This record gives sequence, structure tokens and C-alpha cells, in this order.
Amino acid sequence: MNIYPDKPGHRNVETLIAATKGLAPKLERHQRMAESAIRHATKGDLTVDELAVQPCVDRWSIQSRTSELKQKSLIRDIGLHCKNGTGKRAIFWVST
Repeated sequence: MNIYPDKPGHRNVETLIAATKGLAPKLERHQRMAESAIRHATKGDLTVDELAVQPCVDRWSIQSRTSELKQKSLIRDIGLHCKNGTGKRAIFWVST
């Protein structure tokens, strides 16, 4: 499909458009990696910071994948939050 969440989103900002073009070939693989990591999490859930510990994935690449996976109903927010490394609230994601 050619629309979000099957294609990376942007807000019609030139730099974001360029970034999404570079991400497009990797999008499906990154989504699969994130969904698989959440599904197989030992404790049953993961935050984005915990997902970013996975090999070959940085936090900024994985953050948007959780939004896309939520849109696809493959993961969900369990309603619990903790502080992440920046002191902001982090969502705990589980596989659906």
C-alpha cells in the first residue's frame, strides 16, 4: 500500500520528505523487527528505549515504527508508563 502506516509519514517538511524517502526501503523490516521484539519480550512489554537496544536499531528510527504498528493494530499501549532516559513518560507496548 502507498499510504501511512505502510509508507513512512511526514508533515510536508522538506527535510522530513527526504528522510522518509531514505527510510521507505527499510520500513517493513524495521516494523517487523519492532513487532517481533515486542511479541517476544521476556517481561511481556517494551518501551521505545528498550526497543532501541535491539541490534542495528536506533531510537529515532524505532519511535515512529511503534505509531505505525499501533495504527495497524499489531501492538497496543497497556496504559502503564515510566520515565524514559529524558525524564518523559514512556509507553509500555505489548503485542496484540
